Amino acid sequence: MKMKPIISLSLIILVTTGMIGLYSFTTDGLKSELQVQRTAAMNYQNFCAGCHGANLEKFAAKAWMEEKGNVLAFNSIKSGIEKIGMPSFQKTFSDTEIEALAAYVKKGVPEDKSLLKPAVTPGGIVESEVQRFVVDTVVSGLKVPWGLVFLPEGDLLISERSGTLHRFSKGKLSAPIEGLPPMMTVGQGGLLDLALHPDYKNNGWIYIAYSSLRSEGEKNFSNTTILRARMKGNKLEDKQIIYHGNPETERNYHFGIKMAFDGKGHIFFGNGDRGQHFDFPQKLDNTNGKIHRLNDDGTVPADNPFVNTPGCYSFNLELWSQKSAGYLYPSCHRRTLDYRTWSKGRG
Repeated sequence: MKMKPIISLSLIILVTTGMIGLYSFTTDGLKSELQVQRTAAMNYQNFCAGCHGANLEKFAAKAWMEEKGNVLAFNSIKSGIEKIGMPSFQKTFSDTEIEALAAYVKKGVPEDKSLLKPAVTPGGIVESEVQRFVVDTVVSGLKVPWGLVFLPEGDLLISERSGTLHRFSKGKLSAPIEGLPPMMTVGQGGLLDLALHPDYKNNGWIYIAYSSLRSEGEKNFSNTTILRARMKGNKLEDKQIIYHGNPETERNYHFGIKMAFDGKGHIFFGNGDRGQHFDFPQKLDNTNGKIHRLNDDGTVPADNPFVNTPGCYSFNLELWSQKSAGYLYPSCHRRTLDYRTWSKGRG
């Protein structure tokens, strides 16, 4: 008689353990499926939405939409359709990712095929020496868009030179994002380049280049400046200025600025010659007309070429210049980069 409670308890433990195992298996399966769907959705927004629409509305009605499986869609994505300008993605995605993307697209295409719009624009296919491609308008209503970056979820962050920053999401352009500093929005000045920190997913840092503004009476002075900040909602927070060019001038052109990271904790960028190419680029006592390297927090790397040179801005990289019709060609050499960085043009 004393064995019954023990047996009953054992059965309860076994049944409970089995339920926990089944629940764990079920939730793991759901998590895996959701992860695949999230990845497919992100891949679509990053690589496909430009031609096929943010809501999967720009497709020509084809046989792949009606087939039971995803073979035709899979093959189109993997191999491309050259005659209509669709590139191959076999080097971009794994077969697993292509299968997930094919399923995502097929599921998301409107059931009412009359709602579909053509993916190929009226301009048709454009051919270069090595590519066939289609030109499509992704965002309209902008004046002078200067910089843009893709956020991880597929949205676009766009800078307008006139001094506004916008987020483009699901086919809509946001109101101006708040929190930008004052800037000189005259001539070539204003809100310029954008870049995401290589570890943006974890640290949220957005790097924003602009032409600063300092007023003295009726005179305005400016130079190239880099701010980093985090975006929370529709506002910039945790703002830090990591670079400010010197000297400032009254001129409203040749600010330069394109930013790039090397994946080793450094940011590279060009400060324009500020319209004084005979004065600044060949002298190391200023920042203008040069390529610079900083740590991603704005501090100076200890191994920069001129870090111990008296009277020199220690974030200047070695300058190679060639004067030709007023153009200057600064470059970063291999001893400071794993690749060559070339800057060409008038500031």
